[in-house]
Amino acid sequence: MNSKPILLKYGITIFLMLAGTFCYGQHTYRVFPHFIVTQFEGSSGTLSLGFGYNIFKGKARVSAQYGVVPKNNASISIISSKFFVRPVTLTIWNRIRMNPVDFGVISSFQYGNSFKTKPGTSDPVRSYWWRPGFQNHFGMESSMTYWFPKDNTLRAITGFIEFNTNEFYFLSFIKNLDEVRIRDVVMIGTGARISF
Repeated sequence: MNSKPILLKYGITIFLMLAGTFCYGQHTYRVFPHFIVTQFEGSSGTLSLGFGYNIFKGKARVSAQYGVVPKNNASISIISSKFFVRPVTLTIWNRIRMNPVDFGVISSFQYGNSFKTKPGTSDPVRSYWWRPGFQNHFGMESSMTYWFPKDNTLRAITGFIEFNTNEFYFLSFIKNLDEVRIRDVVMIGTGARISF
């Protein structure tokens, strides 16, 4: 099967979509991301990068991230998508805003050498009742944003801290309240978003 016609077809389609946003009367914010994000730890890997969009007049955001978890002999890659709602925004001082608590859901897919086979064999991993590569997370985030003046190229920069847990950790916590602590099931990540 020749992949050149398929690549050409998709390449032309993407080019026309991007070129159309520069036409008079069109809005570039519909295609280009509203922000880029980088995160350390959490459910998106040891280090992750991504992009996202503000939706519902800035009351919510969606994003996609790619992260890695380095290991001694192999690494795990993580692709995640996030949907967060920001119910409250507080003005702290002039251009500084705070979102005390944003609520959201995160879906992540992990892949890498450790998910392919059992150690020392070529047999697929079948040890767990859940799918080891795909997880859903419930998350909360607190953030602080500095808004630049209107004539600046950047709109804002945001620092955030994110707390989340997945369905397996949550069920383990509920079933073992005497032995499992909150710190064992909650993942914490920090990061920054740059808005355009």
